[in-house]
This record gives sequence, C-alpha cells and structure tokens, in this order.
Amino acid sequence: MGIMANNASSKNHAGIASEVLKCLQVHDEISYEQCRVDFEQLTKVEQNIIPKGKKNKIDQYSMLVFRIHDQQGEIIKQDDYDIFLLAGKGYKADSLPEGFLVDKQMNSTTNNLVFYINTNKMALVKDGLFGVRIKLRPEKGFSYYNAVEYRSDGLFVGKVFAPNETTYIDITLDRKVDKNVFRFSPANKPSVSFKRVKPSGEVI
Repeated sequence: MGIMANNASSKNHAGIASEVLKCLQVHDEISYEQCRVDFEQLTKVEQNIIPKGKKNKIDQYSMLVFRIHDQQGEIIKQDDYDIFLLAGKGYKADSLPEGFLVDKQMNSTTNNLVFYINTNKMALVKDGLFGVRIKLRPEKGFSYYNAVEYRSDGLFVGKVFAPNETTYIDITLDRKVDKNVFRFSPANKPSVSFKRVKPSGEVI
C-alpha cells in the first residue's frame, strides 16, 4: 500500500512519479502553498468530488496515527497496549459502521499504531458519537497503568476523520508506581529477601 509501491506497469505510474518529484522540489512557503493547491485540485478531479449534499462517486479515506507514551516520555511498546475505536451513545466497538476499517498496521520502529479509515463510512457513525479506549499492560503490580477512554461528546466526527488527511494522536498516560517498588533494610542488620513483598496499593 502507498504511492511509492505503485505498480510500475500501471498507466498512472509515470504521473505519480512526476507528482512525487514536484513535492521534493518544494523549497519555501510559496512553493509549498502552490504544491498544496495543485494537489487539492488534482484530488478533486481524481476522486470526482461533487458539490456538498450529494454522494461522491468514490469513497475517501483518512489515517489515524496513535503514539502512546508515559509521563516521562518513554514510548509504550506495541505488545503493551491495545486500542479500541468506539461509537454510539454507549461508546461500544460493535456500534461502528460496517466496513469503516480498511487496514491497521503497527510500525515496529516507532511503535505507533496506524488505522486506515473509510471516512465515508465514519460519517455514518451511530449517533454521531465516537471514542477511543486504551488498555495497557500490566494493569496491576508494582508498576502499572489504568485503562483510559476518550468520548467525543459533541466533537464533529469530520474534525478527526478528515478525508485525504492524516491525524496524529499523541497520548500521555501516567505510569503508576507503588511505594513498595523500592525497599531498604537497616544497614546494621543482615540483608533480607524482598521476594514476598507485595504492592501496598499506595501510589508514589
């Protein structure tokens, strides 16, 4: 997937390569703006975008890129969290429109999770409400995280799932550390084992 992986034998390959080269020639604010305007017009032609209120001939898409880290800036690794998209008044995963998710990929280098979304489908989200639930591991112990949830409550779905755009969502979660994570015994007494020490339930 992606424009750089376009099949070289396709009739549009030369045109795509030409447009990529135009982007690489941007060197100041004026050339950037000109490139943006040109691509905006090209997008309307390619996607057959018609006046508001009528159905477009083809679906449009957007990307959501999630970056999860703790309050110290430490990136939370891909095996340590799950993200669930939600919808409807009950904010449930099974209330999302059918066919809204085209692809989901984890970037193994950055540990960012990327969702490729059909924005036409997301415009039909139940009750116009959407949310995100994040579950992290571990959920208990000496160092852990609480599950968190975001609910839109009035935020227009098009503000996040914008066609032909990428939305970066940077989330900071507090890592909870129990006070028993470090223990010291008196220096004038023999050393003792801390294997049986349990979390106190008190966060420092």
